[in-house]
Amino acid sequence: MTWRDATETLLAPLITSERVGLITDMDGTLAPIVPNPEDAYPTDRSKELLAHLSDHLTLVAAVSGRAVADLHARLDLPGLVYSGNHGLERWENNAVAVAPLVRDYTDALQHAKIAVE
Repeated sequence: MTWRDATETLLAPLITSERVGLITDMDGTLAPIVPNPEDAYPTDRSKELLAHLSDHLTLVAAVSGRAVADLHARLDLPGLVYSGNHGLERWENNAVAVAPLVRDYTDALQHAKIAVE
């Protein structure tokens, strides 16, 4: 069965539902696991399928432990929701947005980082 057959016969009822979404990780899901994380890029087929699904589902999101700017740069697909650093960052209006609860700790973390360096 091809992807098109599956979409048209098996997934059509799901995809046409008003409230269905897909949330996926990048490393090991959209991109193969590689020895150096900097070399991990999503496959062309993964990007093609995400783009197709984003036209049909209520939500298509990529979530990663990576920085959200890095995740966005590697996928670069309009219509996706991007969440990085394990949910602490989102990509909004072409910029990094930090979760409001995290902002309270930003200064303390910056001071801790400087102390460690």
